[in-house]
Amino acid sequence: DRLLTEFGEADDKTFYGAQFDLGLARIDFPPGHGGLGGEPKLQEIVDTALEPIGRRGNWMRNAIGIGMCGPTIAARGTEEQKSRFLRPIFTAEEVWCQLFSEPGQGWSVANATLMNERVSIGGNVAPRGSGAIGRAVEVWKARADHEPVLRERLAGLWIEAEVLRLGNMRAQSLRQAGVPGPQGSLLKLGDAELGQRIVNFIVDLLGAHGMLSPGYEVGRDRDIERNDPIIAFLSSQATTIAGGTSQIMRNIIGERVLGLPREPGLDPNTPWSQIPRNT
Repeated sequence: DRLLTEFGEADDKTFYGAQFDLGLARIDFPPGHGGLGGEPKLQEIVDTALEPIGRRGNWMRNAIGIGMCGPTIAARGTEEQKSRFLRPIFTAEEVWCQLFSEPGQGWSVANATLMNERVSIGGNVAPRGSGAIGRAVEVWKARADHEPVLRERLAGLWIEAEVLRLGNMRAQSLRQAGVPGPQGSLLKLGDAELGQRIVNFIVDLLGAHGMLSPGYEVGRDRDIERNDPIIAFLSSQATTIAGGTSQIMRNIIGERVLGLPREPGLDPNTPWSQIPRNT
C-alpha cells in the first residue's frame, strides 16, 4: 500500500527505486538488496497488485540484467557486489548485456547465468489468460467475424498456454524444494516456440494490418512490445535463439531426460585454445 500511495504517481526511476528499497523488487532476494528473503511465489502478489498501474516490472527495459545477471549476483555475489549492482539493475539505470569468454573458470559463471536465463525465459508463472495469449483473445474478440477454424486454433493455443503455465508452477515448486531437474530447458523450449505461434496467430487475425509497424526508432521504449503485436511478432523470432537455441534445448532433453546417447563431439572439458579449427 505504501508503494502505491506514496510513489504511484512518481516517474519510473523513482517508483522502481522505492519498490527495491521496500524489498518488493524480488521478494526472494536478501533483505536490504531488493527482497525480504521470502518465497519466490509471493512475488506474484506484488506484481499482480502493480499491474493495474502498468508497473508489473521493469523487465522489458533490462531483460538480461533483471532476468539473468541480477539473480546470479544475488545468489553468488559478494555483499559489495550486491550493494553496487542490484538496485541500478532493477531500476534500469544500468542496462546489462551478455558476453561470455573462457579464461580459467569462465564457463562456471556462464553456466550459472544461462540457467537463470532459461528460467527467466521459461519459468515465470503468470496469471491465467495474461501475456501473449491474453492479447490474442483481445484481438479475436475485436474481430467482426469469428470463423470456426480460427476459433479452434485459438482454443488450441489457449490450452497449450495453460499447460505451460501449470508446468511453470510445478517447476517453481520443485525449485523452491531444492529438487534439481530439466524443467528450465523444457519450459524454455515450450515458452519460446508457443510464444512464436501465438504472435503468428495474432498477426494472422490482423490481416493486412499485420503488415504495418509503428516504426523502428533507435532507442524506442521497449515497453511498446507488451502491447504492439507487430513488434512482438518481430522480437519473438529471437526467443528460440536466446538462452540456448531450440536445437540445443532438444539435445539437453534428449540426453538428460530421455537418456539418449550424446552426439559425437569433443570432450566438453576441452579448453577453447585446444579446440581444432580452420586456419
